[in-house]
Amino acid sequence: IWCIHRIPLVDPYETVAVLAAYLISNIYGVFVSRQNSQVRRQHYLLLMQEMETRRDLAQQTSELEKTQAELSVLAMTDALTGIGNRRHFLNQMPIELERTRRYGYPLSIMIFDLDNLKDINDKYGHDAGDEVIRSFARHCSLGLRANDHFARFGGDEFIALLIQTDREAAKGVAERIRTIIENMKVRFGQETITTTVSVGLITTTNGEISGEELINNADKALYAAKNSGRNQVATL
Repeated sequence: IWCIHRIPLVDPYETVAVLAAYLISNIYGVFVSRQNSQVRRQHYLLLMQEMETRRDLAQQTSELEKTQAELSVLAMTDALTGIGNRRHFLNQMPIELERTRRYGYPLSIMIFDLDNLKDINDKYGHDAGDEVIRSFARHCSLGLRANDHFARFGGDEFIALLIQTDREAAKGVAERIRTIIENMKVRFGQETITTTVSVGLITTTNGEISGEELINNADKALYAAKNSGRNQVATL
């Protein structure tokens, strides 16, 4: 339009050429604008897809980490009682032995064995025996501190690691638990089931003994308690 108004054109062909150039430039401008708009839209859609993919990936990663954490907990937990299992206990023992070696804290281990679980299973069935084991675990936990490590070691055998606890203090804990179990009454259907527990106890004050030796010595003390009449605490 500037060309038309500012430049005198006498030749009609020149006028048509100028108008054609003007129209072509506008059409090209519209085309380029639309192309740029489409490119920007495609970039936006790709960006949204990438963000959605990242969100999905983050969610999947979070769910995977949660599942792995749950599996890790399950791997360290006894399915029947909900307390730690043998693997959990054996993982904790080297940590506590190292603390004992470093700081000289006393460390005590107690092994518990239900005295008449086989008789209970034979008389009332294994479901009743399982209920006795669950009740035993709950009652034992009442006699232990939150920072003590308590686990089901296998079958009717349980084990406890008492941190910073010398022999006399540990023996007091063991006697308290023995009394709790002696007075425990387990309701199963119409039956009331009672049981007792034998306890083997060992203490170390320097941590130089290995975890395996500690467990073996506690096990020897346990058998001494059972051979002496059961329902008692024996130390080694």
